[in-house]
Amino acid sequence: MYKIMIIEDEQIERETLYKIIQEGFPECQELYAAKNGKEALTLFEEHHPDIILADINIPGINGLEVIRRIRQTAGEVELSLIHISEPTRLRC
Repeated sequence: MYKIMIIEDEQIERETLYKIIQEGFPECQELYAAKNGKEALTLFEEHHPDIILADINIPGINGLEVIRRIRQTAGEVELSLIHISEPTRLRC
């Protein structure tokens, strides 16, 4: 059983990902969602999730800084980073 944390500032994306995980992954025992880096760090300290899905571009403490701080406080943790970004729009 896994504990999963989502870090995403955009509400619709956060809620959609939450629902997808909740409905599609019965292995997920606990699911948490943070809308910013500060909230994510608090949730990490309280729940120690096994899997973290982090947006990089979030207000305040960005996703990379959150990961750095988690590594610093949690010691030896295995982290995999997947970065998904919206496509860049080119203007002609």
